[in-house]
Amino acid sequence: LSIYQFNISDLIFWRNVGNIWSPRNVEAIVNRGLEYSAWMSIKITSSQSVSFKHRYDLVYTQIVESDVDKTVGSELINQPRHQWNGRISWKCGIWRFYYTHTFRGSSFVDIYNEKVIDEYYVANAGIGHTMPIVNWGILEIVIETKNVWNANYRTFQFTPLPLRSYHATLSWSI
Repeated sequence: LSIYQFNISDLIFWRNVGNIWSPRNVEAIVNRGLEYSAWMSIKITSSQSVSFKHRYDLVYTQIVESDVDKTVGSELINQPRHQWNGRISWKCGIWRFYYTHTFRGSSFVDIYNEKVIDEYYVANAGIGHTMPIVNWGILEIVIETKNVWNANYRTFQFTPLPLRSYHATLSWSI
């Protein structure tokens, strides 16, 4: 568990004004938050185990001094207050199965905190196979489905992120 507060002066962030990205200076902000993460692994047999991981972030970033009086007290853009992700995985010998789920809370997209991007949930799932090759190292094949539930979501205004997609990865460790 971590609790923090940062007082930041002369922050420059980029904002979109009429499809043109431009820098914006904010004299002072306060960033407060809480981060919590935990994991657990349970050995079922000598070749099987299941593990659980999760993380939660509560972040509040507020403008406390600005050259535009109307923005004082506003939250920074594209900074969700709540984020959570969890993962469950099962390993059975040379096979690995996993499922991850992510929640990202709503966030403001303008410096006056009038427009909001909705919260969203996204999940990924995959299966991996590890093959030790004598004198050559380890070969791993992973097949993954990203955005399992085909969620329509975005992290920035007017920028939708991909729907469901499939990925295959082949890696070789020497």
